[in-house]
Amino acid sequence: MEPSIDQIITIQYAELDEKSLDPIGELMILKVWDMSEKELLKTFLDGSLFFDENFTFIPIGNNIIFDILFLHTRSVYHGLTNVPLWKVLHEKPFIDLKPIAVMMNGMEFRGYDRIIDKYGNIEHKGYEIPKLYSEKRYNEIIKYIKDEYDSTLKFMKDVLSKLTTNSEGINSHGNHEI
Repeated sequence: MEPSIDQIITIQYAELDEKSLDPIGELMILKVWDMSEKELLKTFLDGSLFFDENFTFIPIGNNIIFDILFLHTRSVYHGLTNVPLWKVLHEKPFIDLKPIAVMMNGMEFRGYDRIIDKYGNIEHKGYEIPKLYSEKRYNEIIKYIKDEYDSTLKFMKDVLSKLTTNSEGINSHGNHEI
């Protein structure tokens, strides 16, 4: 997918509790078949303050840099932001799950995404979504989004549990306490 050519089909997001990662409210799914891409982006940007300098919205996801690049490119295209990409990538906090999944996959990039998929039942892959969209198989896209959300949430909770369990005894300076 090429952000200078291809449109955003959906944007999905949910507010999570900062400590437990439990959802606060429902998963929001904005769909281009319900509104134009510009309206979809404006709705998301107005609600999330994504390009705001404050830490109002912190994106978390697998290969999230791809999503940020796509979101930024399409927002600039539609005249919805003039924030430079370097500023977003350098100053905007985000959490990318890809490095964690790569490490859990024995430091192998090939197949790392299957690590997260194991936490759920995902029938399609992300690269299939444009084809599903062109075939107007919207219900399958929604199912994919919900399945991916559930799988990613389970993955994040498992990783958080393992990291916080193993970090007991480490003080705020990163030193192990005995």
